[in-house]
Formats: sequence, C-alpha cells, structure tokens
Amino acid sequence: MSTSNTQDPDHAEDRPPGASPAEDWTKLLFTRANPHAELQAAQALAHAAHRTLRVSLALAKSGRAIDLTGLDRWFGRLTASALDLEPHEGRQLRPALLALLDCLNQLEHTVTSRAPPPGTT
Repeated sequence: MSTSNTQDPDHAEDRPPGASPAEDWTKLLFTRANPHAELQAAQALAHAAHRTLRVSLALAKSGRAIDLTGLDRWFGRLTASALDLEPHEGRQLRPALLALLDCLNQLEHTVTSRAPPPGTT
C-alpha cells in the first residue's frame, strides 16, 4: 500500500518551514470554522484598545493620573494582526484603526496640554 506525502499531515515536506503538524491542523480547522475569524479577532482587539483609550481619556480630562504601561504591547499585537490580514480584510479594519488613532491623538493632546513645561517642576 502506497501513501502520498500530501495526504499525511505529519510530513515535513507538506508544511511551511517551522510549522508543526498541530499548527497546520489548527489553522485548517480555524479557517474552515470561520473564514473571517482573523478579521474579527483584529476588530475585537482594536475595539478593546479603543475602549481602554476612551477610559484613559476621560480620566486624563478629569485631571486623574493614568497608567499606559503595556499599551505598546497591545498595539504591537494589533499591528501584527492587521498585517496578517488579506488586503480586502485590512480595508475593513481601517475604520476601527482610524477611530483608535483619533482617540489616541485626543489623549496625547489632553496629557501634553496639562503637563507643566519641562524644567519647571
């Protein structure tokens, strides 16, 4: 009985370099279960980041201290997710990213406008 390498998911020749058999099966099942899952995950991450920034903006406007530790990692994951999308999916993510950018710009303006000039403290 002869077996073909294309039918055996454990054959290294059938996988991208560095991919394990589990990754192949996970991606196959994930993609078939919901072909829009990557876009939905990126949108959820963008919306969660937006909610966090809106809360931070409200706190900053009320004069409260805010802690943005870890925000860079969050945006790093969001950027990686966006880059993994197909071009047509990336275009669908654009409005959420623009809203996030607008909120980030507002937060920056609020924080920098209330900060004392450098060297005066």
